[in-house]
Amino acid sequence: LEPLESVISQSDVLVTTTKTDEPIVSTASLPERQLIVAVGSDSPNKRELASDVVSSADILICDKIDQSRLLGELKPAPDGDGQRPHEPRRVLQFDDALTNRAEDWALLPRRIVDRTGIGLQDVVIAEHALSRLTSASDATSQCQT
Repeated sequence: LEPLESVISQSDVLVTTTKTDEPIVSTASLPERQLIVAVGSDSPNKRELASDVVSSADILICDKIDQSRLLGELKPAPDGDGQRPHEPRRVLQFDDALTNRAEDWALLPRRIVDRTGIGLQDVVIAEHALSRLTSASDATSQCQT
């Protein structure tokens, strides 16, 4: 099993979905270009990304900005003085990113998607993923026969 830092440094896409209250990702292990999807930080005591990771991002896309500042990766570090970490160059809500009301954020070097969870969105995303998986599985089955 490779050390976590090695896996992180070699990944184009990094998905974190932990229950940790200590950051597991710092800028020391990040490549220059990467998409980070942080799913595990969904309560005031959880944190997956170090503040320097958040502040180094070109953009952070979240469910709701206020919610991310309370429960997600935009909340103040627990060992700090209650001040917010330096925010990324741009913070954008998920709905704006999906409806093309923003520049092509997918081309930016360091992107963070902070999913703290909004029930309906989670259900729709899960249904869409299942539908795509089922379609891909059906296509593979037809090719093999």
